[in-house]
Amino acid sequence: MTTNVAIVDERDPLVHYAGSWQDGGVGEEFNGTTRFTTTQGSTASFTFVGTSVAVFGTVAAIDPPQASMEFVIDDTIQGTYTPPSNMTADVHHATLYTSPTLSNGTHTLVITQTAAQAAGVIFLDYIMYNTTSTDVEQYFIDDRDPRIQYDPPWEMFGSETDFQHTSQASPSTGASFTLQFDGRGISYYGAINNGSAGQVMNASMVVDGGPPVFFVPPIQSAALTVNNLIFNSGDLSSGNHTLVVTAENDHNVWVDYFLVIPPIDSTSTSAPASSSSASSGGTASSSKAVPIGVIVGPLVGGLLLLALLGIGLFYLHRRRRRHREISPPTREALDRPGPATVITPFSGLVSSQAATAGSSYTYRAVSSTDASNVASNSNPSNVASEEVYDPSSLYATSASASPFPAPAPVPAPARAPISRKLANEARYAHRPSSSDARSTDAGPSIVHGGEIPPIYTE
Repeated sequence: MTTNVAIVDERDPLVHYAGSWQDGGVGEEFNGTTRFTTTQGSTASFTFVGTSVAVFGTVAAIDPPQASMEFVIDDTIQGTYTPPSNMTADVHHATLYTSPTLSNGTHTLVITQTAAQAAGVIFLDYIMYNTTSTDVEQYFIDDRDPRIQYDPPWEMFGSETDFQHTSQASPSTGASFTLQFDGRGISYYGAINNGSAGQVMNASMVVDGGPPVFFVPPIQSAALTVNNLIFNSGDLSSGNHTLVVTAENDHNVWVDYFLVIPPIDSTSTSAPASSSSASSGGTASSSKAVPIGVIVGPLVGGLLLLALLGIGLFYLHRRRRRHREISPPTREALDRPGPATVITPFSGLVSSQAATAGSSYTYRAVSSTDASNVASNSNPSNVASEEVYDPSSLYATSASASPFPAPAPVPAPARAPISRKLANEARYAHRPSSSDARSTDAGPSIVHGGEIPPIYTE
């Protein structure tokens, strides 16, 4: 049975809050939302079916933090979190808690604010958990998931604004990746670099060998924005599908994560037996029998009446037809022309434009020669206009053992050519390498490059 990573937003109705909580959120966070509390004893609880769970959030650089959280699973304290006191910048997608391996079944996680904070310090963003169930809203697939095949290998980067603190960038024109998934739809998210006219990202998306859909973002004021919806497949048939994304020019195509709508569970969609059917091995019965004569008598009489009416209508219709055949046509009838045959040509040119929900980007299925003409004239609502990466926001400590295994040290890729976006160099002035992958810089309990969510297994 396949194990996947389910993701739940902090505002999902399945997360129940008690006490005083407030809403927050910026563009780097999942769905652009978070929740926090300044009241000691406030709780958030979540019940799930799975084998492990992790909590992620944003940690604000407030010194001293004066805040802490406690994590309880099935009435047993499993861990606590206290932000470090020497942070110099906020950190998004920080791992607040990761559970040990749990028995496969139903569990309840309770998060408690154990130390009050005068201002927002720890912001709950989302929950991930390992599960074999398809009764979830969506699965999460990270850019490092082994199901994604990059051809040739793409460049890996690390930033605290990325989910799991990593993302991939296309190395050249024609570079592509292939993702096979089981579900009913997929959404693809990544960063977008700024660029001048003719120097912006151009990517083609193909699902199951269908016509390509090209994506060219509008020019934006910020050097680079994150957490952008780049492609949404729309509704697909439940089952296995293949997504292929190709860089159509030398401008970076970024990959951060994917959200997949789970397939329909065939074991739970069978129609129930009709209420009028007898159960297997049983017989249907009635509390009172109806005499057969009461049913047959009116039925036979009705059939005889219908037969007589049919015979009468047949003879009447026959007499009228004979009368029309012997009546001479009038002069008016002979001179009046018959109706003309009009052939209306069918227009086979149907627009395939499909804008994704929550975004004003425009998608069109066009030929490769026309790809350069694909553009949009509006700015997407999901792009923060002034958000710029800050390399000083990267922190690292050693990884703790958990079912969310830490990745190998992220290699330091070659610097992007000048012909590509200079913004890449500004964003990644500090790139993780084998020598600094376990930096001793103080920061939240995360791994340089982030922690991979539970690995997809069979």
